[in-house]
Amino acid sequence: MTDTPLVRLFIGNLPRDVTRNDVERLFQQIGELFEIRLMNGFGFVEYNNAVDARDAVAALHGSDFMGQRLVVNFTSGSSMPGRLAQIRPRNHHKKEKVASRE
Repeated sequence: MTDTPLVRLFIGNLPRDVTRNDVERLFQQIGELFEIRLMNGFGFVEYNNAVDARDAVAALHGSDFMGQRLVVNFTSGSSMPGRLAQIRPRNHHKKEKVASRE
């Protein structure tokens, strides 16, 4: 078991007919999930890794999912969002090419 705290995300504007498998397929593209909880039109997912959670918010918030525009945010009770700014993205080693001015 890990000492790293789980990071919970709120998922809003889910289609009424969404299934756990639908949400799992979408969010596991980003990283390993610990838990999924679905209610009527919203839910929560928990990631084992803070970087995965941050990447999920960046990739999925505002995206189209089964005809709905998803809302994906950190939960208000999460202790991680403030610390996530200090975590480098996975592709931090890639440098953008900047055109030189002549």
